[in-house]
Amino acid sequence: MTKADQRRQAYRARAAQREPALHSAAIQCRLMNQIWFQTAVTVLWYVGCRSEVQTHTAINDTLALEKSVVVPYCTEDAGGVRCLGLWRLNDLTELRPGTWRIPEP
Repeated sequence: MTKADQRRQAYRARAAQREPALHSAAIQCRLMNQIWFQTAVTVLWYVGCRSEVQTHTAINDTLALEKSVVVPYCTEDAGGVRCLGLWRLNDLTELRPGTWRIPEP
């Protein structure tokens, strides 16, 4: 099975889940109750979109705890090669649809 096949299979499985908001909330709760989250000063969250686990509430909750939030975004290095960058996020309003319609700064 190719990587593209695996991605399509994973996407179909996520899209077929019932009550995705409940799953997202349960996952976020479980993560945020971990000691390593509670003691962290900075937390790296991805910004969930489409059928992924939604992280907007978790990001807002993390910011409300006065922790630094860092999110990945697509960029290019000095040679024009695509890569991921990291952005310190202060508010979800900083995000706009970027590469592949994924919200990014």
